[in-house]
Amino acid sequence: MREAVQRIFRVRGLVILAVLVGGIAAGYAAHREFEKTTYTASARLILGGSVPQDASWAEALAGTVEGIVTSPDRISGALADAGATRDIIKFTRGVTTQPLSDSSVLELSVTDTNAGVAGAVANTLANGAVATLNTQQQQPSQLLLEQLQAQIDTLASEINGIDSRVANPGLSSPQMTALLAQRTDLSQQMTALITKSADFEQQVVQSVGASVIALAARPDVADPSRLLLDLILGALAGLILGVGLAVLLETLRPTLVGREAIERAIGAPVLGVTPEGMTEGGDVLALSLRLRRAAERARVSTVVLWNGEEDMSDVAQRLRAAKPAVVRAAGRPSFNVRTAVPGEPLTQRCGLVVVVPSTVPLRTIEKAEELHTGEGPLLLGVLIKPRRRRWPQRRQRAEARTERSTKQHPRPEEAAEEQPSAVLVS
Repeated sequence: MREAVQRIFRVRGLVILAVLVGGIAAGYAAHREFEKTTYTASARLILGGSVPQDASWAEALAGTVEGIVTSPDRISGALADAGATRDIIKFTRGVTTQPLSDSSVLELSVTDTNAGVAGAVANTLANGAVATLNTQQQQPSQLLLEQLQAQIDTLASEINGIDSRVANPGLSSPQMTALLAQRTDLSQQMTALITKSADFEQQVVQSVGASVIALAARPDVADPSRLLLDLILGALAGLILGVGLAVLLETLRPTLVGREAIERAIGAPVLGVTPEGMTEGGDVLALSLRLRRAAERARVSTVVLWNGEEDMSDVAQRLRAAKPAVVRAAGRPSFNVRTAVPGEPLTQRCGLVVVVPSTVPLRTIEKAEELHTGEGPLLLGVLIKPRRRRWPQRRQRAEARTERSTKQHPRPEEAAEEQPSAVLVS
């Protein structure tokens, strides 16, 4: 997991950074292109009837009002009254209703690029919604009053018919008594209906309907900008695309990061760091001793430094110059370090040392493996080429820290290899 993270974020860090910056730039461009300065005006209205019992009931009331105010004919009429011309579909997206807690008080909001248009349309829609709600609320009452009035008219017609028959002089006394009793009963029924109708009319007048409790004022402050949100979304999209592209590149062209990965891939140990990153002659001598030991174990006298097409003559020269000041013993083979010449075949009489940076493409390791297969030279190990520091001052400080640490705490492997230096020969 650690190597995978290093390969993605360390090796392909510039790719991720470039795509991340591109995502942020795209978010900013989208913000400049599509977002406009808008203003929101809000009016508050209260609905007649019972108080909502829960949030879903309040949301249903808000949905009812929103369905009324967002009808195309009402939007068109409100815009015409405000003297504005807008795309009805786009403008409707800026008309919303929101219940204030679990109550029958609603907030009607209108968003537009013009503050005056937003306030005027909000007030027109609010008044229209109140009128519609009151009309709908009064319809059942009016229907009931009409039914009562129809019954009263029927009774009045029957009473008039009885009065006409009573005025006839040819009626007998029993008939007259029956008609008068019937008329009295009808009159009582009509009086009861008239009283009921009057009471219901009074209840309708006294009932509280929907009303506007706060008209929308002209907004003076623009709505908050979405710039930060657009930049964050662009950065997230860029980061995701950048990591995906880095993973794809590492899948197609893998990279090795660190000594352990290079040792596993090439099948040989890391012998040390090239003299480019060494500040003292003792460090170069210790590296030269390691190469001598590796050459002796492989029974070769020549070490060839290979780094693809790069010339390693300076490194080879420093390693050859790092010799113990003793006379070579008899029977000891001579030791030589040179650089590989492009196109020159390497024989088995030499040992190959691959010089690569700590971060190296896998294809470079594969080329090195091809050199020592079959009749090629023996692979002795790997040298890590240090990365060049961008700032000289930082490099000097790092070298000074390394020098102090080396003097105070010498590395065990160097101390062990420096011990037999008197018996090794040049």
